[in-house]
Amino acid sequence: PELLSAWSIFFFLFFFFLFARSATGRHFCACLFFYLLSWFTMKQSALVLTLFLPFAAWPWFKKPAHCRHLILGLFALLILAAAAVAPYAAAQWHLTRNMGFARASRDIFGITLPVLFMPAKGHWLSSRLLGIRTYSWDLGIVVCLVLAVALARGFLRSNALDAEQKKVSAALVLLACAGLIMAVIPNLGLHILFLKLIPGFVWIRASDRSLVFTIFSLAVLAASALAWLRQRMETPARRMATAAVFLLLGAEMWAMPIPLVKPQEEVRSHQEVISWLKSHDPAAPLIELPLKAKSNDLEAAAMLRMLEHGHPLINGYASFTPFPYRQLKQALLADPEGKGARFLKAYGARYVLVHEHLLGNGGGAVPDAVRKGEKVFGEPGHTLYRLAEHIYIGKETDFLPLRTSFKQRVPFAAKRYAMSLIKPLPEARFVWLREKPVSMEWETAGRRQNRLLSLRGAVILDKGEDQLCFRLLKFPSGDTKA
Repeated sequence: PELLSAWSIFFFLFFFFLFARSATGRHFCACLFFYLLSWFTMKQSALVLTLFLPFAAWPWFKKPAHCRHLILGLFALLILAAAAVAPYAAAQWHLTRNMGFARASRDIFGITLPVLFMPAKGHWLSSRLLGIRTYSWDLGIVVCLVLAVALARGFLRSNALDAEQKKVSAALVLLACAGLIMAVIPNLGLHILFLKLIPGFVWIRASDRSLVFTIFSLAVLAASALAWLRQRMETPARRMATAAVFLLLGAEMWAMPIPLVKPQEEVRSHQEVISWLKSHDPAAPLIELPLKAKSNDLEAAAMLRMLEHGHPLINGYASFTPFPYRQLKQALLADPEGKGARFLKAYGARYVLVHEHLLGNGGGAVPDAVRKGEKVFGEPGHTLYRLAEHIYIGKETDFLPLRTSFKQRVPFAAKRYAMSLIKPLPEARFVWLREKPVSMEWETAGRRQNRLLSLRGAVILDKGEDQLCFRLLKFPSGDTKA
C-alpha cells in the first residue's frame, strides 16, 4: 500500500524543489495538488512526508533572506491541506481512538541491514534459485554501486553541479538518511520521537515504509552520478557502461508474477448467495465461517463480497484488528459450542455464511447454535443461516461502575489493572466504551486522591465475569485515558 501513494510523493518533491528555487504560483499549485493526493491515497505516508518536509527544505534555509517565500509557501501549503483533509481525518481519528487502537514503542521493530540489499519477493533470483519467500526492501545494489563509483572518482569535488543542484542533492541526502534511520533503528531514531510527540503517529503500522524516501532519493542521486560518469568517458566506453548499467538494473528489478487473491473469482463463485443477501435485510450483520488462526485470505475475500451485497461484515483484515474479533476467533477455535457460541451471539450476527468445503481443513468448527438457525439459502459448498435477533438483558449502567479504587498508592501508566463490576454478567456481552467516565481513587500519604478515568475501547465480557481489565495510557498529567 505504501507504493500506492509513492508516485504522488515523488511528484510533490519534484515540484517542491522547483518551488524552492523559483517560487512561482504554478509550482505551488502543483505542490498542493500532489500533497493532497498523498493524503487521500495513504495518510501514513503523507504524515511521514509532512514530518520530513524540514529535511527537504533545510538547504534553502541557510540564507533566511532568500527563503521567505519558501517559509510562507510551506505555511500556506499546510493550512490549505489541513482544511481539506481535517474533516474526514478527524472522523477517522475519533473512531480509531474510541476503539482503543494504539501502538507502543515495544510494538515497533526495525528491519535488518541485509534486507535492504535482498531482491524483492517474486524476483527471479530470490524466488526461483534461492527459494526466498519473504518481503524485502531492495535499495538497489546497482544504484548504490553507481553512487559509490562516482564518489570514488571525485563526484563531490567536481563542479558538475550548480548551486541549486547542490541544494537539491543535499535535501535528497537528508531525506535518504531520515528514512533509513527511521526504518532500521526505530527504537533509537525518529520513529520513537514522532510516536511520542506527533498526533496520529501511534497508528502507523510499520516504520520501514519511510524507506520510500530513501529509495527515491538514492535513485535520483544515482541518475545524476551516472550522467556525470558518462561525461568523463569516451564514446565507445560510454555506450558500453550505459548498456551494462541498464542491463544490470533490469536483472535486479525483474520480478516473476506473484500469486495473489483473484477478486473476480471470489465474487463470481458466490454470485447466487450475494444476490440473495442483496435483497434481504441489508442492515443485518453477517459473518463468514469457518475461521482459522491465520485466515487473511478468507477475511479479504469476505470484504470483497461485502462490497457487492452491502451487509455489515464481522470478518475483516486491517492494520488494527479489533480486540473483540480476536476474542471471537479464539473462542470459535478453542470452544465453538461454549464460549464460541456465546461470543457469536454477543457480536449480534444475524446471518452466517458457512463455507462447507473449508470445514475440516484446519479451520474452526461451526457451532451447533448456527446449524439450529433458519437455513435460508444453500448451494454446493455454501450454506447461509439466519439467526434470531439478540436483545441484551439490562443496560451497561447496570454493571459498569462509576468509580474504582487502586490498592497501590499511585497507579502506573502502561500497567494492567482490573475494576470490579457492579454484578456478574448474566450473559456474554459486547461492550464498546466511548469516553466512559469513571472516578479513579487511590491513597497517598494517608490522603485519598481521585482523578477522572476515561475508558475507551471494545471487549466481549463472558457470562459470569465480574471484572473489566484495562491499561492506563498516561498518568498522572491531565485526564487519564485507558
